[in-house]
Amino acid sequence: EVLAEVLKPQSLVYPEYNADDHVVPYLYDPSQPYILACDWGYANPAFLWIQGPLRNGEYVVFDEWHEPETPIGLQKEVIVQKCRQLGKDPDHTAADRAVKDLCSWLMKAFPSKTYHHRMRTKDEQSILNGVELVRSLLDPMDGPPRLFVAKHLTASDDPRSIHNALQAYRWKTSREGILMNQIYKDNVSDHMADSLRYAMMSVASDRANPFVIGGRDAYDKRKSRRRRF
Repeated sequence: EVLAEVLKPQSLVYPEYNADDHVVPYLYDPSQPYILACDWGYANPAFLWIQGPLRNGEYVVFDEWHEPETPIGLQKEVIVQKCRQLGKDPDHTAADRAVKDLCSWLMKAFPSKTYHHRMRTKDEQSILNGVELVRSLLDPMDGPPRLFVAKHLTASDDPRSIHNALQAYRWKTSREGILMNQIYKDNVSDHMADSLRYAMMSVASDRANPFVIGGRDAYDKRKSRRRRF
């Protein structure tokens, strides 16, 4: 008798992510810090609210927003309104440095005790470094996972949601079917994945609060040496 197993496609960027290990019941805790991550854009904006670090260094994505074709002004209103509903400013904000005017707006919108991160260095801007950092949180070398998605976010069938995006985020494939060391940009899952990467890199780069896994190098070097494909 042969045991049949459903194998995940080799092209997945985050094959470690699965509902059993990474989806948890979770509600926002106002006593804990949270991160606001922004991937700006009119066509496919992607914003995440992530609680952490928690007691054991965990991070939980507990809210998201990804309405397509939304004017930037309305996106700003949504961000401010959601943060006000949480009762305090974010402890971190993270965004792509290329959108300088909106990074500046974040600093003005949340001026008090908020660490604003713009992905300044080449290491921080490296997509591959960010991917390995997220993978090290999903599947640490030692111990249980440290990055989770709140269960209420998994009910959506929208491909832009973080739960679905993590399962769809893929490496580019050549015409010959060979996996490449580049991310496939589908303009759907990649925006939310970028937002998550910004968030985790912002925490790793906060020298005042050293990252629980990454230390000086911002990600687990032992895992960064593994084959990506």
